[in-house]
Amino acid sequence: MNKRQDLFLKPLENFFTSPNLETLKNQFYEDFLDEIGSVPGNCLFIDEGVWRNDEFFPLKSHILGEYYKVFSYIRDNFDTTILSTPTEDIPKLSKYVETSFRYIVTTYQSFLDDYPEVTRSFKSFKQYLLRRYSITITLKQNSKFTPDSNFGYIGTLPNLKKLYRLSVNSGIFDTDIDTFIEVLTKENSTSYIKFKTSTPIMVGYLEIISRLFRNMDIRNIVSSRKFVTRSDDEVFITSENYYTATTRLKKKPEEKKMLENILQFVDLQTLKKK
Repeated sequence: MNKRQDLFLKPLENFFTSPNLETLKNQFYEDFLDEIGSVPGNCLFIDEGVWRNDEFFPLKSHILGEYYKVFSYIRDNFDTTILSTPTEDIPKLSKYVETSFRYIVTTYQSFLDDYPEVTRSFKSFKQYLLRRYSITITLKQNSKFTPDSNFGYIGTLPNLKKLYRLSVNSGIFDTDIDTFIEVLTKENSTSYIKFKTSTPIMVGYLEIISRLFRNMDIRNIVSSRKFVTRSDDEVFITSENYYTATTRLKKKPEEKKMLENILQFVDLQTLKKK
């Protein structure tokens, strides 16, 4: 990558620094001062923002507004940058993006705790990279892979990541990779996977991947409340619609085409274990 490409995320990194946040804070309060730089009689300044004429103006809203300006600029700049990046340099660009976001998440965790909207925008950007450019980034540093879910995953982390990519590319769901791994391997996780497919395809998918687990049966799947059917509401799979969907899928073998790549991958992993 050239120098310009190697620095295009700097504005985002710099946004979270103490000097920049202090500048934004000062600018916010200065906008409420009168022409001689004093606090008007109709204003009350507090740490959380300003009361003016019985109306509250939050400092947080101002900070977030300025953040979204930078974030939008970064995303637009990424589109421009990737189009001018040679194919052989795409992996370097992906690594730079991942390293930069990890740096922010690690260094400015206390800020992110107070501004969950920023974390959500990062996750949205991850999904955007995956959907539009098939680029996968991980925000958290890799830690020791120790599955403790009742499902009893018996494979490796790299294979679970391969399963994730196949699932997303097959249109099964567009959940981010961290949530996918957490749902399948962490017992105390409150996250869930929301499927994009019909319920029969969803159940067919779970039936296939269950071969990579010791205890991924219908009872554990339903009781886990970690799998949401395609709907406007968050509806977890139940025993009743699980059995109904299984019967429907048997009657419509053409729907299984969506699962062909998943089945081939699981078959290969199963053969390796024999």
